[in-house]
Amino acid sequence: MGNNTDKQNECSSWAAMNFGNNDFNDQRLNRRGVNIAEAIMTHPKNFVSGLYMNASDSEAAYRFLRNEKTSFDSVTETHRNNTYQAILQLGELAQAAGEKKPVVLLVGDTSEVNFGYKRKIKGAGPIGEHNQGKGFVLHTNLAFDWNAKQLIGMLSALLKNRTARPKQKNGRKISSYQRALIPDRESALWIDSKKGLKPLLDSVELICVNDRGADFYEYISQLNHDGFSYVIRAAQKDRVVASPENPKQRIHLYEYICSQPVQGEQTIEVTGQIVKNKKQPYRKSPLLIRSGSVLLLPSAISTKSLGKGKQEPFKVNFVHVLEDSSRSVDANGKPCEVKEAVEWILLTNRPVSTVEEALEIRNMYQSRWLIEEYFCALKSGCGLEDSQLQSADSLKTLCGFYSVCAVFILSLKYLQNFNPETDVYTIIPKEWIVVLQQKAGPKFPIKTARDFYIGLAKLGGYLNRKNDAPPGWKRIWNGFSEFLPLVEGYKLAMELFPEKIFSK
Repeated sequence: MGNNTDKQNECSSWAAMNFGNNDFNDQRLNRRGVNIAEAIMTHPKNFVSGLYMNASDSEAAYRFLRNEKTSFDSVTETHRNNTYQAILQLGELAQAAGEKKPVVLLVGDTSEVNFGYKRKIKGAGPIGEHNQGKGFVLHTNLAFDWNAKQLIGMLSALLKNRTARPKQKNGRKISSYQRALIPDRESALWIDSKKGLKPLLDSVELICVNDRGADFYEYISQLNHDGFSYVIRAAQKDRVVASPENPKQRIHLYEYICSQPVQGEQTIEVTGQIVKNKKQPYRKSPLLIRSGSVLLLPSAISTKSLGKGKQEPFKVNFVHVLEDSSRSVDANGKPCEVKEAVEWILLTNRPVSTVEEALEIRNMYQSRWLIEEYFCALKSGCGLEDSQLQSADSLKTLCGFYSVCAVFILSLKYLQNFNPETDVYTIIPKEWIVVLQQKAGPKFPIKTARDFYIGLAKLGGYLNRKNDAPPGWKRIWNGFSEFLPLVEGYKLAMELFPEKIFSK
């Protein structure tokens, strides 16, 4: 939940903390921004018209979203600065204690925000399948404390209207090579989103964790140049690389990796795998682990776009994990068919010489699912794509509020990672604990952050049986949505009957 303070988790103080220092050059707009954030936090799926009890407040919210002084960047400024300062504080505390640099994962990806193909939205760009929808793309980087397993916040985010791919004179679409040379191409978001973050590298180790969309020479080269660490899933398996032992030898990446000896094995359990829209049954398999290094060569595109003489081969390490499907067994221990084996090729500049180091790279990449949950929380939990606003500028400003709200939604999931000995009252507001305790009953005492986390999930339908997997953010968010009206009722009752004692 960020800093360990009870005030942060109350909706009013949460809004003040995450939006209170936004400066729109108008004190009325400053106050209105905090009020909108508090209302959205309490009822995120009610959009604007359903957030307030009177029409004047609703109209004021609409005017705020339409105002030229407000934007996605200005709305998220306080939260992004808070995240930046929290990371700096992590580094300062470690330095004061004589410890090594903390590890902070920078989990980033790009997602389409699609409002549908039937909508008429002023200023929106083409989006979705065949570019028939209306919307924009959002590139976000979330900061995650690797040691404490806590979500810190949103460190950077960029919005961009997608432009339709230009066509040749004969009407055909341009090639991928030609598209890559466009100055404002979408892939530039990866590089632009890291600008301004270099000062953090003096106090923490920032590790960019990205999926296959980040696998291009310019981005990886820039990360190396700026001093970032990275874990990136390879998309171009057939790219030509060079062997570090023989730089003049050219070989395909996948061919070279498969020629390396297996470094170790680990047994994995595969659950919930989807192949061709069908969920695959549970299985247990050995995971083969290879690691090593190659020389990444500049492509024709990178040489053309960045200039000759600036691009040189550089060394990258790799971790290859491959499920040995020939030895897979089902829940009964019998051999089973595997329709799609688990396989990842991860590129990194961190050490991978031992099995333990290779597995840590694999574990870091698994944290990339955080950004997928974030986008799901933004669209499904907050309902961003259901908004009926008719202006792209207003929708982008609203996206700023929902982007910060989605961080809060996701942070509820990580309550389970707090130390069981941590005093729950230093993390969760007292009134929240009292309300949830009354709802849960004496048989479920709330003594730890995990107790509170499970209590919220149970309100959302989680059964908490012995063999149940930990609840995901959807269950927790459904429970939190049920929980907020209880807190609101508790506050109203305390105002109406102050002489009554509700907490014992």
